[in-house]
Amino acid sequence: MSGVLVYLWASWCAECKAMAPSVDDIAAEFEGRVVVEKVNLADSPEVAAKLGVMAVPTIIAKHGERELFRVTGRRSPAELRQLFAAAAHGSTSFALGGTDRMLRGGSGAALIATGALLGPAWPLIAVGAGLVAWSLLGGSGR
Repeated sequence: MSGVLVYLWASWCAECKAMAPSVDDIAAEFEGRVVVEKVNLADSPEVAAKLGVMAVPTIIAKHGERELFRVTGRRSPAELRQLFAAAAHGSTSFALGGTDRMLRGGSGAALIATGALLGPAWPLIAVGAGLVAWSLLGGSGR
């Protein structure tokens, strides 16, 4: 059984257009192990509603009928290669890219600061510390 990556994009999306050549190149590398289904949401908005997709580009990985993971936003070729490999093996985890780690770390820091300002609100501080630690350790995408 091969993995499936559903690549949801839109013709008006600059990030999608920038990422498309890498998706095509890596799809060729994984031919026979991962099937890529491209869906232009500008032509098929009902698909976005059905799948609960709020932004593009979005990649949804499946193995059989089971959804493994979904990611939104532009990905580097190295990150795309990890996503393809995870889908090919039916894996639900992959290494986070630098942007994801930075965003999660920043969100964690904001939660810590908010928790401290609220007097202290330990649950916010604990969740924030967890996000910061996870982002520093390069946590998995799932």
